[in-house]
Amino acid sequence: MRVVVAILLSLFFIGGTWAYTRFADSVRPEPVVIQAKLDEAAWRIVVTRTFDCVPDTDNDIAALSVRFVGQEVFQTDETIAINTGIEIKDLPSVQQGRNEIYLIANLARLDDYDFDTEQTRAIRVQLFRGYELLKDATLWSEPGATSIEEAVLFEAPMENSVPDHQHE
Repeated sequence: MRVVVAILLSLFFIGGTWAYTRFADSVRPEPVVIQAKLDEAAWRIVVTRTFDCVPDTDNDIAALSVRFVGQEVFQTDETIAINTGIEIKDLPSVQQGRNEIYLIANLARLDDYDFDTEQTRAIRVQLFRGYELLKDATLWSEPGATSIEEAVLFEAPMENSVPDHQHE
């Protein structure tokens, strides 16, 4: 008789556990899946220079021109002083994978530039997604050059990744 009671109690506990787990799974809500698209993220570029950007009106060269993922996002034909900060927001959609920022910065007018100078100049390009720094590059001019013209390559993160601190 004890064996039958032990078997019945075992079956009762196993059946009760099975019934409870089925019930708990049926009332538990589905996990929420949040997918952020890259074009919904707040992309911005910050440009810092060690020189004044000067347009060359004789040769139709802008003081500073920035292309982001193949689209012109900033261009000015006015002189930009060294202490003027440049922050470019409202950037176009970014493709997943490899992308580029193409920058042309004019250092001086050809008619008033000293080509014998050995001084190099630098421009820093920072790419942010929200407050997360994705790319930080410094571009250097050649001694005697009148402009810096270079591309900065970066890898865009996966579509379902969310930046650490997106507060914009």
